[in-house]
Amino acid sequence: MSTPTKTAFQITPKADRVSPEERAALLTNPGFGRVFSEHMAVVTYTEGKGWHTPQILPRGPLTLDPAASVLHYAQEIFEGMKAYRAPNGDALLFRPDANARRFRVGDNGHMFGKDAAKTGVGKQGGPLFRG
Repeated sequence: MSTPTKTAFQITPKADRVSPEERAALLTNPGFGRVFSEHMAVVTYTEGKGWHTPQILPRGPLTLDPAASVLHYAQEIFEGMKAYRAPNGDALLFRPDANARRFRVGDNGHMFGKDAAKTGVGKQGGPLFRG
Protein backbone atom coordinates (compact mmCIF):
# COMPACT_ATOMS: atom_id res chain seq x y z
CA MET A 1 0.00 0.00 0.00
CA SER A 2 1.39 3.38 -0.95
CA THR A 3 1.64 6.25 1.47
CA PRO A 4 -0.36 9.33 0.48
CA THR A 5 1.82 12.32 -0.33
CA LYS A 6 0.72 15.84 0.51
CA THR A 7 0.90 17.80 -2.72
CA ALA A 8 0.63 21.56 -2.97
CA PHE A 9 -0.97 22.93 -6.11
CA GLN A 10 0.55 26.01 -7.70
CA ILE A 11 -2.43 28.34 -8.22
CA THR A 12 -2.65 30.80 -11.11
CA PRO A 13 -5.92 32.73 -10.73
CA LYS A 14 -7.89 33.84 -13.76
CA ALA A 15 -7.31 37.55 -14.41
CA ASP A 16 -10.91 38.48 -15.34
CA ARG A 17 -12.94 36.52 -12.82
CA VAL A 18 -16.71 36.56 -12.77
CA SER A 19 -18.13 38.81 -10.06
CA PRO A 20 -19.75 37.17 -7.01
CA GLU A 21 -23.12 38.61 -8.12
CA GLU A 22 -22.82 37.17 -11.65
CA ARG A 23 -21.68 33.80 -10.28
CA ALA A 24 -24.69 33.69 -7.92
CA ALA A 25 -27.03 34.47 -10.83
CA LEU A 26 -25.45 31.76 -13.01
CA LEU A 27 -25.73 29.18 -10.25
CA THR A 28 -29.45 29.74 -9.61
CA ASN A 29 -30.16 27.57 -12.68
CA PRO A 30 -26.84 26.25 -14.02
CA GLY A 31 -28.13 23.44 -16.21
CA PHE A 32 -25.82 20.84 -17.69
CA GLY A 33 -23.06 22.13 -19.94
CA ARG A 34 -23.94 25.81 -19.60
CA VAL A 35 -21.94 27.04 -16.58
CA PHE A 36 -18.30 26.03 -16.17
CA SER A 37 -15.58 26.48 -13.60
CA GLU A 38 -13.19 29.34 -14.24
CA HIS A 39 -10.27 27.10 -13.35
CA MET A 40 -9.01 23.58 -14.01
CA ALA A 41 -6.55 21.24 -12.33
CA VAL A 42 -3.56 20.16 -14.42
CA VAL A 43 -1.10 17.53 -13.19
CA THR A 44 1.75 16.10 -15.26
CA TYR A 45 2.54 12.37 -15.35
CA THR A 46 5.96 11.07 -16.31
CA GLU A 47 7.01 7.41 -16.38
CA GLY A 48 9.38 6.82 -13.48
CA LYS A 49 8.43 10.05 -11.72
CA GLY A 50 4.68 9.56 -11.50
CA TRP A 51 2.28 12.47 -11.02
CA HIS A 52 3.99 15.80 -10.40
CA THR A 53 3.80 19.56 -10.88
CA PRO A 54 0.16 20.03 -9.82
CA GLN A 55 -1.38 23.32 -10.92
CA ILE A 56 -4.69 25.13 -10.78
CA LEU A 57 -4.89 27.20 -13.97
CA PRO A 58 -7.48 29.40 -15.67
CA ARG A 59 -9.83 27.22 -17.72
CA GLY A 60 -8.61 26.80 -21.26
CA PRO A 61 -8.29 24.38 -24.17
CA LEU A 62 -6.77 20.95 -23.57
CA THR A 63 -3.82 19.78 -25.63
CA LEU A 64 -4.45 16.26 -26.89
CA ASP A 65 -2.11 14.20 -29.01
CA PRO A 66 -3.85 12.87 -32.16
CA ALA A 67 -2.58 9.39 -31.23
CA ALA A 68 -4.31 9.49 -27.81
CA SER A 69 -5.96 6.13 -27.19
CA VAL A 70 -9.26 7.79 -26.29
CA LEU A 71 -9.54 9.08 -29.86
CA HIS A 72 -8.38 5.83 -31.35
CA TYR A 73 -10.89 3.76 -29.36
CA ALA A 74 -13.75 6.08 -30.25
CA GLN A 75 -13.01 5.42 -33.92
CA GLU A 76 -12.28 1.71 -33.47
CA ILE A 77 -15.50 0.88 -31.69
CA PHE A 78 -17.50 1.40 -34.89
CA GLU A 79 -14.90 0.15 -37.33
CA GLY A 80 -16.70 -2.20 -39.65
CA MET A 81 -20.12 -0.54 -39.31
CA LYS A 82 -20.78 0.06 -42.95
CA ALA A 83 -23.95 0.70 -44.90
CA TYR A 84 -24.52 -0.43 -48.46
CA ARG A 85 -27.24 0.56 -50.90
CA ALA A 86 -29.36 -2.39 -52.03
CA PRO A 87 -30.55 -2.58 -55.67
CA ASN A 88 -34.03 -1.53 -54.50
CA GLY A 89 -32.62 1.60 -52.77
CA ASP A 90 -32.75 0.32 -49.17
CA ALA A 91 -29.74 0.88 -46.91
CA LEU A 92 -28.24 -2.36 -45.58
CA LEU A 93 -25.93 -2.45 -42.52
CA PHE A 94 -22.95 -4.79 -42.39
CA ARG A 95 -22.81 -6.77 -39.11
CA PRO A 96 -24.76 -4.34 -36.89
CA ASP A 97 -25.11 -7.03 -34.20
CA ALA A 98 -21.32 -7.43 -33.91
CA ASN A 99 -20.80 -3.67 -33.76
CA ALA A 100 -23.54 -3.30 -31.15
CA ARG A 101 -21.92 -5.99 -28.98
CA ARG A 102 -18.56 -4.27 -29.28
CA PHE A 103 -20.13 -0.94 -28.27
CA ARG A 104 -21.95 -2.42 -25.28
CA VAL A 105 -19.08 -4.49 -23.92
CA GLY A 106 -15.95 -2.89 -25.35
CA ASP A 107 -12.58 -4.56 -25.42
CA ASN A 108 -12.15 -4.23 -21.65
CA GLY A 109 -15.30 -6.21 -20.88
CA HIS A 110 -17.32 -3.38 -19.33
CA MET A 111 -17.17 -0.17 -21.30
CA PHE A 112 -20.66 1.29 -21.76
CA GLY A 113 -22.12 -1.96 -20.41
CA LYS A 114 -24.43 -0.66 -17.67
CA ASP A 115 -25.77 2.38 -19.55
CA ALA A 116 -26.06 0.48 -22.81
CA ALA A 117 -28.21 -2.16 -21.13
CA LYS A 118 -30.63 0.53 -19.87
CA THR A 119 -31.08 2.16 -23.28
CA GLY A 120 -31.01 -0.92 -25.47
CA VAL A 121 -27.86 0.24 -27.25
CA GLY A 122 -25.79 -2.76 -28.10
CA LYS A 123 -28.46 -5.39 -27.52
CA GLN A 124 -28.62 -7.68 -30.49
CA GLY A 125 -31.85 -6.79 -32.24
CA GLY A 126 -32.33 -3.81 -29.88
CA PRO A 127 -34.32 -0.74 -30.90
CA LEU A 128 -31.28 1.04 -32.35
CA PHE A 129 -30.87 -1.63 -35.03
CA ARG A 130 -34.47 -2.49 -35.82
CA GLY A 131 -35.74 -1.55 -39.25
